[in-house]
Amino acid sequence: MRYLSIILLFLGLQGLSYGQNLVPNPSFEEVNHKPMSMLDSGHEFARDCKSWSTPNLASTDLITSRFKTNKFDPIIPYHGENMAGIVIHGDFWSEYLKVKLQEPTQAGTEYYVEFWIAYCNDYHKDDKKKYTNPYLGAHFGNDFFIKDEKQLKLENHIGLNQKIELKDKVWTKVHGSFIAQDKFEYLYIGQFANPSNPSDFLLGYYFIDEVKVVKFSDKSTVFSPKQFAPDGLNNIYFETDKYELLTHSFSTLDKVVVYLKKNQSLKVSIEGHTDSRGENYHNNELSQNRAKAVYDYLVQKGIPKNRLAWAGKGSRNPIASNDNEAGRQENRRVEFIASGTKIVKQSLSEVDIAEADHSYNFSSKLSGYKYNFIGKYNKLWNCANDQTPKGKYNPLKEYQVKEAKEYLKPKAKEHEITFLNDSPLYPQTRIFARSILKDYWDAGYRFLGVEAFTNLGENYTQYNFPSINAGQLTDEPLFGELVREAIKLGYTLFSFQPSAQEILKANNIIRKTGKETKLKKVEAANWAKAMNINRKMIKSDEGKYLIYCNKNQVSKKTPGTLTYWFEQITKKKVYVIDQVTMNEHCPKTEHPVYKYAKTSKPSVYLKYKTPFIAKEDEIENPFDIQVFHPRTQYIQNRPDWLRMKGARIPFVLNPDQYEMEFPLLVAAYLQNEDRQIAVPIDVVEFEDNKTAMPLLLPKGKYSLILRDQKTRKKVDISVD
Repeated sequence: MRYLSIILLFLGLQGLSYGQNLVPNPSFEEVNHKPMSMLDSGHEFARDCKSWSTPNLASTDLITSRFKTNKFDPIIPYHGENMAGIVIHGDFWSEYLKVKLQEPTQAGTEYYVEFWIAYCNDYHKDDKKKYTNPYLGAHFGNDFFIKDEKQLKLENHIGLNQKIELKDKVWTKVHGSFIAQDKFEYLYIGQFANPSNPSDFLLGYYFIDEVKVVKFSDKSTVFSPKQFAPDGLNNIYFETDKYELLTHSFSTLDKVVVYLKKNQSLKVSIEGHTDSRGENYHNNELSQNRAKAVYDYLVQKGIPKNRLAWAGKGSRNPIASNDNEAGRQENRRVEFIASGTKIVKQSLSEVDIAEADHSYNFSSKLSGYKYNFIGKYNKLWNCANDQTPKGKYNPLKEYQVKEAKEYLKPKAKEHEITFLNDSPLYPQTRIFARSILKDYWDAGYRFLGVEAFTNLGENYTQYNFPSINAGQLTDEPLFGELVREAIKLGYTLFSFQPSAQEILKANNIIRKTGKETKLKKVEAANWAKAMNINRKMIKSDEGKYLIYCNKNQVSKKTPGTLTYWFEQITKKKVYVIDQVTMNEHCPKTEHPVYKYAKTSKPSVYLKYKTPFIAKEDEIENPFDIQVFHPRTQYIQNRPDWLRMKGARIPFVLNPDQYEMEFPLLVAAYLQNEDRQIAVPIDVVEFEDNKTAMPLLLPKGKYSLILRDQKTRKKVDISVD
């Protein structure tokens, strides 16, 4: 028993997440009668299956759960519970499907068609390899019925030009686009005759399922991201025999600054040049000073020194004649070299998302928590998660469940500073953190310190959206949503990451106090972080503080942690929320108490208003509360928590419509944000064209960036 599937997935680009399928009853689920065996004529098929019929007397089958035959065992349908079956015996006997479209095609309009077919080897017991041919597909026309069972000699509008092997028990997709030349009311599916070779047909039995026709016009734009800086970089001027930058060079250099801040993985060499007048030693020194002047300007504007190099080339590389002043002026120049290529003739407006390639790459090139960056949330856990509690005693038996968000509302009003932890392994922790930001804002919280920020600076102050250059973990889309919500509410974001000098200073201070004699580097770093938070509070004391930090930093009673040092330094009591411990994991490392938890939303377990808190390294009550996250359920290979209680809408994307290859990365950017550096709303990786993988997006306008190993395309869409 073999099967080949041809599926139609679709993307509506004119305001809807889903294009309207013009095929009624596309997967044969609506029936008048469920036959128990193979049918004897096309009339019987039309009687049993709603909306569908046949164009001839050949006996197309309706296969349901009641269907049985000694000729083969039915396979699992591609979609739903039913499917159709056709026999192709050649020019003397061929079965087809016929359906009236929900609206006629419009002349000049482009349509996209898909359906799935599966070859059944048991029917003919033919072990020869089977391949698709261009005449197995779909025809658009008007109503007709032929009173015989012969092969139809009709033009095939949709078929597969490339040969695809039809493997047993494997669904294969047939798809394609065409522009309607006339008004057609009906769709026909089957093996049509090859006018030049009547013997060219697929002998055998085939299952057919999930037929779709949608209006679709490929409006994607092919582009290549530019890797270098903007046009006009020769507009950096010097007076004869001088190396001071002239003021009208600043606008060009400022463009370079903006570009380098967006593309922070790029390193640039600066080369100075002179005209031929003067001695060589003097020209060499002058060109070095000119390159150094540009270098100093970029460093002064915030470009790290380790990303820049400079050198003088003297008069050795002229680009114009030195026999006249115009040529000599061109030769007195500074050039920028990036990745071995001189930066010329590139417009800043053309530079497009090159930097994002370093954050969002194909899963074959990733490991660990970075799978989360491209929507491969379940790839982290390549283990069977045994959810069976161990032992008869249930430690949560006497506790009542309360939604954590509601429990924390009054706590936010009672405390001045709250610490909340995060783990790169659990993006759902960021959804919870985002969900409480409004409640904490209403309770007077105005500052959000984020440990993951290592390069906040202008990435926050210059842009009103989360930047991929702000930190090492913040590129993950749900981290971006957390930051985006904080910006929207008005929080002042800050980083408390210490410098190397601050860590060294913290180490010396602690030792002088005699509190610690042997201090680990991480403990000194935590002291420095605590000091940075304290300095921020001293400078800006109007408003409460929410600190979002690493999973191991919120234990108040464990020496050396961030919260421990903060209370020691400030003598202030903090409120600590742990939301990492009670989360799903592999059986060997999952907390034993978590197996007893039964929650559908982030919750706390209460006993006489006292929250359950597990011991940590034999320490009692290291936190104030412990949030229990529900176990993940996957819908179309995406986690249920990613839908954010319906705030995100599944957006079905069909890569085949854009003729992209696999694997394929698709990132969704808000159209009002700079997709060079903005954190996308969602990213998915398609490994093939059969696995359902919808984007999950809030309502709005987006630019989708589609990237395979060879090509990039951009598509603008709306989600309503």
